[in-house]
Amino acid sequence: MLFSIMIYFAIIMVIVLIRLLSQYAKNENKHTLKYYKNEYQDIIKNSFSDNKKNLLTLLRALRFYNEDKYRHASILLCSLLSKCKTENERYSVNLFLALVNSDFGNTENAILIYENMVDIGIADSRVFSNMLILYKDKGDYEKAYNAGLRAIEASPGNSNAYNNFAYFLFSDGNYEEAKNYAKKCLSIKNNAIESITLLYIIYTLEENEEEAEVYRKKAIANGRSQKELKEIIESYVGKEEE
Repeated sequence: MLFSIMIYFAIIMVIVLIRLLSQYAKNENKHTLKYYKNEYQDIIKNSFSDNKKNLLTLLRALRFYNEDKYRHASILLCSLLSKCKTENERYSVNLFLALVNSDFGNTENAILIYENMVDIGIADSRVFSNMLILYKDKGDYEKAYNAGLRAIEASPGNSNAYNNFAYFLFSDGNYEEAKNYAKKCLSIKNNAIESITLLYIIYTLEENEEEAEVYRKKAIANGRSQKELKEIIESYVGKEEE
């Protein structure tokens, strides 16, 4: 009898321990609002610094966005639209609202938000680069091309803008321009692994072994493994043969 009671309590203790560990894991994975303020400081900057309630609403929206709770994030962001007073507040709220729509699959809504940002004069290189991707996914290559150029014009020192445009040009079969913009990216950031990898891909597809080897070595020196490069090339060679 005593032994059975001991077994019973042991089982109860194990269940309690499992629940505590599960709750601890959930809390560990859930960042504080301060974390999101720091994580997105380059975007939100001093948004709603004079209104703590609105700032907390924005940060909660960012938490929902990161947890893939897009509907909740959208509701909070929409509630802030009429409360934006500064350019940076309008930029932050609209940008994240566009990202929420984009990640949720509402491409048309995301594009409309970005286009509105352009119309009211708060679009930057990040916005144009995002528009490039969405236009490309829609198959509107002319608009994507123009958005890529505007991303570079908005921030000529932004290596990501050159890299994104290079990949777009490559996907459109424009290898020469793609190489030029990938190299411009590297002139700004010489260890930009994505542009290094792109140049390796293009020169390999063009069967320019000498240049391909140069960028293969650079890619490995900057973190790519030979296995990764082999798999990447195999995927593109397969596409070329289709």
